[in-house]
Amino acid sequence: MNNMRNEQTIIKIKNIINIGIWAAFFCFLILQYRKVFLYYDDYGYMSMSYGWAPADWVFGNRLLFIFRYMYHSYFQVNGRLYTNFLLILSANLGGLSFMRLVMPVGILLTYYLGYRLITAGDFKGEKWLVSLFLLISYGAIPLSVANSGLYWFAAAYGYVIPIFNFLLLVSIYRSKNIPY
Repeated sequence: MNNMRNEQTIIKIKNIINIGIWAAFFCFLILQYRKVFLYYDDYGYMSMSYGWAPADWVFGNRLLFIFRYMYHSYFQVNGRLYTNFLLILSANLGGLSFMRLVMPVGILLTYYLGYRLITAGDFKGEKWLVSLFLLISYGAIPLSVANSGLYWFAAAYGYVIPIFNFLLLVSIYRSKNIPY
């Protein structure tokens, strides 16, 4: 009886440690993104003027203007729809403050989906240790890559969000037990 209580206590402590690791990582990301500011591409996408000077601005219908810009952006600029739309939408919803929250949440969820894929099924290892090593791997990203990818909103939306989408689809696929 006493051994069972001790085992349950140890499991609870490990779960608290695991949650603490994830909470510390999220706080780190929030603090880190407080130092990220807009670059010229971010201004171009947010103002929907990047590579485009429309002959007639649509003042009455903002959504129609966004769709016209997305059409132009897809065919003339970079071929991205989804991530550019999310960038424009988050900029319009809350500006820089909101964007500084979206990216840490996106990075956290991307890592969490990776963690869930690693620890799924009959995983017998220490989950808190997986969390620790997985989240420490964030520090292995070279600063030059982080500066031109993670800390540049236009690039981060274009590179991080698709990884999240991929891992989400892999998670859904694995949970459905599709045979092919």
